Amino acid sequence: VNQQFQDFFSALYFSVVALSTVGFGDMVPVTAAGRAVTVVSIVVGLCIIPYQASLVAAAVAEEQQKGEQKRNPAMADTNAEALLTYLEQSRAQLAWDAARIAELEDREREERARVAALEEEARSSANEQRHG
Repeated sequence: VNQQFQDFFSALYFSVVALSTVGFGDMVPVTAAGRAVTVVSIVVGLCIIPYQASLVAAAVAEEQQKGEQKRNPAMADTNAEALLTYLEQSRAQLAWDAARIAELEDREREERARVAALEEEARSSANEQRHG
């Protein structure tokens, strides 16, 4: 038994100092069991506290959203309508983009065919000059 931890307040003080990573060093576990308990407490605290904080934050955000919807019920419908409008505009933009891409691909094919024809004409002309 560690003589430094004579009462509950001393143990609580040590726990807060250790878990907060302040670590003043004025109280330390001296037995292997005490050190093991301290290490486990710190590791568990490092895992549990952020998890619980995220749960609290999610709950607060959800309550705020519910409160806003209660204060303004039309907001949910407005959000749905806005989303639907955005999706319709996106669909129209995608259709226009697809048509433009098809037009550009057709132009590219025509240009490639024209270049191939010009290359063939240049080869034929070069052959005629060599042979003629």
